[in-house]
Amino acid sequence: MVAPSPPAAEIVTGRAVAALLGAGVLGEVVFEALAWLVAPALFGMALQPAFLIAKLADRWVGQDLGYGAAFILHFLAGVVVFPILYRLVFGAAARRRWLSAGVAWGLALWAASEGLLAPLAGLSFMADFGVYTWAVGAAHVAYALTVAAAYPRLLAWMTRPLDGLAPTAPERPG
Repeated sequence: MVAPSPPAAEIVTGRAVAALLGAGVLGEVVFEALAWLVAPALFGMALQPAFLIAKLADRWVGQDLGYGAAFILHFLAGVVVFPILYRLVFGAAARRRWLSAGVAWGLALWAASEGLLAPLAGLSFMADFGVYTWAVGAAHVAYALTVAAAYPRLLAWMTRPLDGLAPTAPERPG
């Protein structure tokens, strides 16, 4: 059972940020495993969102990032930006209703990626609803569900009492 949700200001505590970053790392591990291992086995192609980032930078900033820099930017967004936005968007529901919030967040990330950013990069809307579209959708939902499930658990773990570790006063002889 998840403890009652603290006030919205929880996001600014060091432990909450650490829990969000930890959840983001776990989410990215899941996303990248799906992108590089599962998608090729099921669909015959890897998911490479770094190409989208590179195309956006080239088209809108006139900067050729290269694949490595674009990969790092996407990874950092998944570790830092998206988990914090998830908590800000869903508030207390991010802890109490993590399953529905995670699915909604994953669908929102998918829609933003393929429905908004891809056309802005000069690519087709939702990759013409081909196999790639659905694989990307599944990866974003799996990422978001991982973040949503991990965040309240990491936060609870980080805020648990550390019985036996706190200094105590020595006993006085009686």
